[in-house]
Amino acid sequence: MDAGVTKITVVSNKQQSHLPQNTFVPTPTPIENKLVRILDVKTLGSEVIDILRPELDSLEGLSPADYHAKLEELIQTLQELRKAEKRQALDLLYQDAIRVLQAETARNDLLDELRMMLLQG
Repeated sequence: MDAGVTKITVVSNKQQSHLPQNTFVPTPTPIENKLVRILDVKTLGSEVIDILRPELDSLEGLSPADYHAKLEELIQTLQELRKAEKRQALDLLYQDAIRVLQAETARNDLLDELRMMLLQG
């Protein structure tokens, strides 16, 4: 059986006790300082992300058509860099990046196909 609203309780703000705001300011502790130093350490992964992060001057390249074109261009560039790379560690890194981007391309293609199927009804 649906009963709906059975009781309404009104509580005034005066009954609630709160600590005064802005009275406690946390001070940096040695542990927090160590954590900041650890998190700011550059790793190979963070270096690669910094290198691959695009520098956008404008938002014009964010349309789906431009995105697909830039993605293909990036895959081609990474494949060329991989062919020229002599060190095996970087070759494997390029290979992994290419694989991830190709998976993104395949996912986008699948989404486009599904979108077209939905539009066709």
